[in-house]
Amino acid sequence: MHAIAVTYLLKMATTRERPRTRSGRGHFFSGFEEVATGNNSFPSGHSMGSWAVASAVAHHYKGKKYVPWLMYGFATVMSASRVAARKRYVSDVAVGAGMGFLIGRLVERRY
Repeated sequence: MHAIAVTYLLKMATTRERPRTRSGRGHFFSGFEEVATGNNSFPSGHSMGSWAVASAVAHHYKGKKYVPWLMYGFATVMSASRVAARKRYVSDVAVGAGMGFLIGRLVERRY
């Protein structure tokens, strides 16, 4: 829930173009008409959400060696697939992953 809120606040604030829309150059503040459709690129919600879950679960079960590998592997594949499908820029995914990791740690530590 935390990752979703942060994602949409940043998407509304930055309004970055997706790779296959308009000029395809990833301009920030490209137009607020895209906010209503949710067609903004920065940050990647898939990346932020998957890294938040991976971080929280991996740290909660850090005693089991295979859990962090599986969780972070899943998050990495999810993030890479967004770039490979040309749905996001590398910077969108990197920022989403970093923020998701921190949100996951916050949630795991708090609850």
